[in-house]
Amino acid sequence: MSQTLQPTAELLSLLLEAARLAPSADNGQPFTLTPYTEGLILRADLSRVGGFSDKSGFLTFSALGAVAENLLQQSEYMGLKTEVVFADTDASTLYPDIYIKLFETAKLDVSKGLLPVIEQRYTERCANYLPLDTALDEQEYCSLLEPLACKVRIFSRENRADKKQLSKLAARAEALRFTSKDIHHELISAVDFENTHQGKEGLPLASLKLDPGAKVVLKAIRSWSLLSALNHLGFNQLLGILGAGQPLRQAPCVLVIGADSYQPKALFNSGRALHRVWLKITELGFIAQPYAAIGTMSSGHFEFVGAAEQQRLRVMSGSKYLSGLSAPMYVLRVGKAPKNLNKARTRRRDLAEFLQGPAERS
Repeated sequence: MSQTLQPTAELLSLLLEAARLAPSADNGQPFTLTPYTEGLILRADLSRVGGFSDKSGFLTFSALGAVAENLLQQSEYMGLKTEVVFADTDASTLYPDIYIKLFETAKLDVSKGLLPVIEQRYTERCANYLPLDTALDEQEYCSLLEPLACKVRIFSRENRADKKQLSKLAARAEALRFTSKDIHHELISAVDFENTHQGKEGLPLASLKLDPGAKVVLKAIRSWSLLSALNHLGFNQLLGILGAGQPLRQAPCVLVIGADSYQPKALFNSGRALHRVWLKITELGFIAQPYAAIGTMSSGHFEFVGAAEQQRLRVMSGSKYLSGLSAPMYVLRVGKAPKNLNKARTRRRDLAEFLQGPAERS
């Protein structure tokens, strides 16, 4: 069997950069990496996880999965073999240590630098996605995700009636996010209205691709009392349609990615699956935007009251029925970039902020 490899400074720098560029909900970047004698330990950054929207770890496990996928693809690109070990946990912690074991090979070549597609991938929130040059093959993508025990369902022109229904469900799920005071607070807090973080964390206003009128509205509904009053007139439903329903309905192609449960390892693997598909789509020259509301509302974490809870239950049952998945997690809007597209990208914190001191595996 191959010997494990303790990363050198040069190798560690490339792996850290690949990890740093992984996506996370609202660009929260909730992870740390610790070098150890056989590779790297990936951990949730407890100062950046939690909150009302993520008590079950849905969004954090997704981010950890994306980081792991970047690390594995970067390692493979340089000629390394890898193994992911999901450590056992006890009742005192939700998040396990995740060991990324690196194995020596004769093919190791750090001079190749960063895998280009890792740097090219980003979230594109523009309104107009153009038709794809070639159709995506559902069976090919299911095969891509089979090692992760995940599946994908593709909605396009061939099943446009189902795609229309999925868009309505996504709009309802998105609307629910503007129905709760706690979720509203987290959504608004994630937007960096004043560019306080210079784009290094959270969502800079420019990255949302809003027209001037929409920016005025977003700034106004920072007030929960105002949004709550407008919701009596159905404003949250309008936000759901504009934020998710309409973009998904107009998209040339929509993917639903899921697993067989909402248990921690399935959440982690689904995060890997989403990112694996996203990197593949980027490699083909297409753009994409993920939506997590259907997954978070279907996972059973949230419980509303009255009409809102009935709405959530309809989202849960409808998304499972349409996708044929036991645990639908993410919806991914896919298309071709329009000409002269202005790529407004989020940035990341400095490398040193993700790195913890060396550790020995216990």
